[in-house]
Amino acid sequence: MLRRRFLRTRLRNRQLLLSLFHGPALANRLVHRYEYRQRRVLMRSQPPSVQIEVTNQCNLRCVQCLRSNLDSSFRRGSMRFEEFVRIFRQFPYCHAVSFNGFGEPYLNRDLFRMLHLVHRARPHVNTVLFSHGGLLDEARARSTIAAKLKFLHVSLDAGSEESYARIRKGGDFDTVVQNVARLVQLKRELGSPYPLVGVAYTFMPENCEDPADAAMFVRLARELGVDFISNFSLLETSWGHTGKLG
Repeated sequence: MLRRRFLRTRLRNRQLLLSLFHGPALANRLVHRYEYRQRRVLMRSQPPSVQIEVTNQCNLRCVQCLRSNLDSSFRRGSMRFEEFVRIFRQFPYCHAVSFNGFGEPYLNRDLFRMLHLVHRARPHVNTVLFSHGGLLDEARARSTIAAKLKFLHVSLDAGSEESYARIRKGGDFDTVVQNVARLVQLKRELGSPYPLVGVAYTFMPENCEDPADAAMFVRLARELGVDFISNFSLLETSWGHTGKLG
């Protein structure tokens, strides 16, 4: 049911359809797909989608996250707006931009300026955020809608407060649920199709302890009225670091 609702919403959304029919971006995507299938080492096409880490800071310490489990020596901070502009301009044919890495994107003070820039410069581009949802208060929710963000994935990873507490250290389950519900309601009140809101569930030992947790998550998603559900499986990797996970 959520899948059908997501597809209906997307088909009604003319701006999202622009990403499919924008000439240069579509041509680049087709060439890229051909070169990828041919396993070309040197490609004429550009990446059809890019991921730009606008911050590596986060106010949670989630058990599955690399930055929580390793004693990392890398410097932490947020990308300046000018640096984002410089990077974004290098990919004129992309059809999707994700604002994620190992940080919480809402901690970047320039996030909404970045989103507005992408929408004004290339309205056909799909903008994507993954967030833990804890910082999505009413002010940020309204700014998110105004910035025409296309997709927002809220990483909930639990169907109950107990499972959530085992995973997202420093977060509050009820706050996130209330934030998602308010965003969905604000979209309705403002008559905005943006953003398509989904909740994400990553399967891991901490939420698989209770076999009913995933079913509770799906029921919660329906109650919240989100547009889609996304799910992932935990893949542990050291990313070249020598620290120990878990």
